Amino acid sequence: MLVIFQFPISDARSFDPDVGLRLAVPDWPNPNTEIKPQFVHHFGRTVERRHEVDEAWPDEIKFCKAKRALRFDDLARHPAGLPGARLRPKCAFRRLFCDGQAVVRVEVGIAHNPRAPRLVSVEAHQILSIVSGLCELPTLVPETAKPPAINKLLRQGPALARLYASSTLSRSAPQKAKQAQALVEAGNPLIVVELAQHESSFPFPPEGFLSVPAEEVLGVNVAFGRLSTRVGPIRTWVLQCGNATQHQSRMLRLCLMRLHAEQETLDLVLKQIHRKRLLNPPDPSIVDEIDAYFNQKIRLIDRAEWGGIGQSAVLAAFDAAEEVTPPATRQNLIDRYTGARRQVWKKIEEYQIRRASIRVVPVVNVSEGGYYVDKSVTINQSGTGNIANVAEFMSQVTNQVTNNLEKSSSTDEVKALVKKLGDQITAISSSVDPKQTQRMGSDLQTLSNEMAQPEPRKAWYELSLKGLKEAAEAVGEIAGPIVATVSKLLPLLVG
Repeated sequence: MLVIFQFPISDARSFDPDVGLRLAVPDWPNPNTEIKPQFVHHFGRTVERRHEVDEAWPDEIKFCKAKRALRFDDLARHPAGLPGARLRPKCAFRRLFCDGQAVVRVEVGIAHNPRAPRLVSVEAHQILSIVSGLCELPTLVPETAKPPAINKLLRQGPALARLYASSTLSRSAPQKAKQAQALVEAGNPLIVVELAQHESSFPFPPEGFLSVPAEEVLGVNVAFGRLSTRVGPIRTWVLQCGNATQHQSRMLRLCLMRLHAEQETLDLVLKQIHRKRLLNPPDPSIVDEIDAYFNQKIRLIDRAEWGGIGQSAVLAAFDAAEEVTPPATRQNLIDRYTGARRQVWKKIEEYQIRRASIRVVPVVNVSEGGYYVDKSVTINQSGTGNIANVAEFMSQVTNQVTNNLEKSSSTDEVKALVKKLGDQITAISSSVDPKQTQRMGSDLQTLSNEMAQPEPRKAWYELSLKGLKEAAEAVGEIAGPIVATVSKLLPLLVG
């Protein structure tokens, strides 16, 4: 069994006119890997893959080792799973990929230790329990300004994004660190599980996970769903060779992970434009560069197949597993930016509509006795499509707020109150109208986004806090603590 964690990172610095925000080396996507290999500080040196990849994706050929960037805390002492089916973890790889533009990703592979007894005929809920346990592995990511703190593996995305931003910034430009950090952001993680034939049998859980037709994916057995963990819900793919070869199964895994990273990064670049961190004001040369990036990436995502794999079937699985329905309004789509070519923006608008669809997200919960599917009430996380149920939405809000607070120059008192707001909204989210949860969460995100700006605007503070207060008052007495916290923040942020 091989369990791979992917942490997508969007690096929008290449679309900023200030070329000093990012080092020019390594020479992605083709860095030097020979006598004097190029490297990334705090990650490792660049190397070349041992196995072939599709030539249409040249940036898959070389990568940077990431052993120094993510460290396990005595990995062998943390078996994962249920009695009778425990995975004895052994790190298979830690890698950093970059396409030379905006798509960066860290991938961590964890395998069953070959010295431990083999896993044979493991049941579905036992496999999902292993994955859930691995999400909680204690790990360390170095911090440039303070000692690293132990955190669960699944929560290390923002820390890896911060580390990458600081490690690829010139040491002669420390004054640009805050601007660089604002343009580098972690996306939603992904898990891919590869099973050997003897480890389990398909079909996988019929409810909650969706199977992709084997004929569309070279004969590989494939299931996709969302797994509930104590760290939060996580998108999970499960693969098994079936009638395909090991090489074909591997090619499918590369396709799944690459598609996820491309979509997450595209979402975040669009958000950076919406936040006015990019193209503010529009620069003709940067507009052309962003147009070219959008055009290239949409074509890759919409490609009919990749290495013989029905890519449209894979994208359909992402959507079908979540019962997608078209969005009721285009109001939340990001407007076309000044100078954008009409034909390019038409593709982007179509992409936004697909990603902004409303989804019913079944979340699979596992326990010692089996598993069950929780079809929680869902909401549409407006903007660029990171759709979630209430719990996942608030998890994403909390992660973004935490990330923004670390970049903010506000006082410790203000940061503590903003964090408290997130905790208070989360505490009542399961008991109130999901639309009100979304409204409060979105206002809190807007507030924290402004706090992370080099020069925050009081007008945005006032607007966000007013929206939060109105939404909380509409909820009623249960949201009283939120109103009280907003009242404390108003004089501190607005005056």
